[in-house]
Amino acid sequence: MSINKVLIIHTAFIGDLVLLAPLVHETRKAFKDADVHILGIPLVAGIYEHDPAVTRFIAYDKKNKDKGCAGFYRVVQTLKREKYDLALIPHRSLRSALLAKLARVPKRIGFDQSAGSFLMTHLVEYKQHIHEVERNISLLESYLNRKIEPKLTLITSDAQKQKAGQIIEKLNKPVIAVAPGSVWFTKRWPTRYYAALISALLRANISVILLGGPKDRELVKTLPTNHKNILNLVDQLSLLESAQVIGNCSLLISNDSAPLHLASAMNTSVIAIFGPTVPAFGFYPYKVDYKTIQTNLECRPCGMHGSAECPIKTHECMTAIKPKRIFEETITYLKQHRLYE
Repeated sequence: MSINKVLIIHTAFIGDLVLLAPLVHETRKAFKDADVHILGIPLVAGIYEHDPAVTRFIAYDKKNKDKGCAGFYRVVQTLKREKYDLALIPHRSLRSALLAKLARVPKRIGFDQSAGSFLMTHLVEYKQHIHEVERNISLLESYLNRKIEPKLTLITSDAQKQKAGQIIEKLNKPVIAVAPGSVWFTKRWPTRYYAALISALLRANISVILLGGPKDRELVKTLPTNHKNILNLVDQLSLLESAQVIGNCSLLISNDSAPLHLASAMNTSVIAIFGPTVPAFGFYPYKVDYKTIQTNLECRPCGMHGSAECPIKTHECMTAIKPKRIFEETITYLKQHRLYE
């Protein structure tokens, strides 16, 4: 059976869709003449807006417009009309598997730990202690029966490159991107610690760019933004503009959240602060120079994604990591790479 149209289903968060890029690109290479569609939430559509590997992005607004059975049915009908030959389903929800099944996709490849594994035509082992990029690519490897060396990249436009370059030009070098937010509260290093770190960086004549989305606007209100060498771009850039800005910086400092994956895709080094989660889950920076900062506690990890509050009410996994430690790691990195004297 020839493959003329492929559907990749992943309705998770921004970071997950960034890490999906190698699977998207390798699928395009494997099926050069096929259409490659992605089904994802509207928030992440911008990640692939300039990517020639993607024929179509289908938005599934599962929490709003497409919420409930009626919305689900509408999406199923949209997918059914496309008459896909193959579905690659890294998302491990029952809903994702059910979408492909009801859309009558004849070949459905997913993980053995998926809640909808019984709806797949082909199951692939979900390996715990490898990077998410490599887990995703294993779906395609299994179908093609060959090994693939994935590369994580995002495609930005010339206009986005130019805009990022103009932003960086405004600041003294070196320039560090700082992303203080996260969807999950427990994955956020305390804002007061970010404030202390940023103040120390500014005193050391290191420039800072603050990055984040709409939900991070409140976070940055308590940060020291009134300085010539700091630029607050929270909720002012698209995802790809943020990626390109990170790509033009010397370093990113971030929680375990989407920006560290944007940095990986743009080949920028990362200092990543891990609290309730651990790098062993497979969401650490990929194939870039990085340093993970964490505290050894018996209660870690307390979950795959973090949570709204600390289960033991202390948040010690984050509060034990002091600003001085992150500042010293930053200076060490910059000096090692001859970016700071």
